[in-house]
Amino acid sequence: MIALSSKDVEDVEISGSGLGERDLGIRRSLDEYIWNPRLYTMLFASLCLVGVTSVFLFRFDVLLKEEDDGDTNLYSYYRTIILTQTLSAIIVGLLSYFTRTSVNEYIWAIIGAIIAIIGVILYLVSKDSSNITYAGTILVAIGSGIGWVMFPLIAYDDAGPQPFGVILSLIFLFNFWGMTFFGGIFFLLTEYSKPLMPFFFVFIVGLIASIISSAISLFLDDEQIKRYY
Repeated sequence: MIALSSKDVEDVEISGSGLGERDLGIRRSLDEYIWNPRLYTMLFASLCLVGVTSVFLFRFDVLLKEEDDGDTNLYSYYRTIILTQTLSAIIVGLLSYFTRTSVNEYIWAIIGAIIAIIGVILYLVSKDSSNITYAGTILVAIGSGIGWVMFPLIAYDDAGPQPFGVILSLIFLFNFWGMTFFGGIFFLLTEYSKPLMPFFFVFIVGLIASIISSAISLFLDDEQIKRYY
């Protein structure tokens, strides 16, 4: 009988897991990861993407009043928004899992922000077309769902299971700060600006900031690049 050490058993379990090369990646302690600049660029990207899209969707009733004809069914809108967010989170989460050895999660986060930007622009150019307004809002909801699901996955892959609980709490905290910040800007601009063009400009700038921050995070760590490319 051959005696195996605990390290040998761990190596066998990892190599036989069938989860791909990516699961052999970096596993950091909390003390190590908390000083990684990558953590804070990721948190800022989450703050911008989730903050902008959540405020847009939460305050959609106020946005609609700019063009409301009195027949808008807000309940139907919000029901569709929640369903879209949920489905996009599930679908993109699954896609991320099945493409985990070839597509970095930051790419999905960037795609989510781009989709949200397209949605905001569609809303801006919709004018009297309720269908375009509706389509733009759906795209923002898709981007929001991607943001909510992707940044926790990024944190798990970057840090591993040990510090994940703390990092996840930080993600939710930064998301709350993002919603508070952009929500404050929203109420300030709706008080002094009609129509809401400055507010949409802030939205787009916030989403572009999320894209830039995600891109910086992607290329901050040479070891991360080697794992994918």
